[in-house]
Amino acid sequence: IHVLDFLEHLRQGQGIIDLVNTYAIYAMRYGLIGLGLFLLVLGAGVAFGIEAAMRARGRNEETYRMAGAAAAALVGSMIVIVAVSNIDSVPYIYTALVAILVAMVRMTRPQRQRRVVLGQGPSKTATPTVQDAGSTARP
Repeated sequence: IHVLDFLEHLRQGQGIIDLVNTYAIYAMRYGLIGLGLFLLVLGAGVAFGIEAAMRARGRNEETYRMAGAAAAALVGSMIVIVAVSNIDSVPYIYTALVAILVAMVRMTRPQRQRRVVLGQGPSKTATPTVQDAGSTARP
């Protein structure tokens, strides 16, 4: 049984059932677990934006401002989808914002230094192996 079968009495003259709350739509179609996963993705995007902004604060003013603006735009779109259904480009907007925020947090995280060392593999051949830069352990 599909959830829209229970909403037939709401069908309008244009032949549509106008559902406008995206969160309610996700809850009806995918259940509370699906709604929770949807909120988890959006919440993770906001958390990534805050993390990227805090990491860039004081070091890179431009990244700090962009991460804050993207996180605020995602929060704004989360508020908008309370009264707007997933039509046209609405899902693309919040999906793109989450992707941008994930990329920004990856840009601001410190990179581990890695180096390739020849001849220190288990077989003592010229096979390159990868070690952490600070590692002093020898096989």
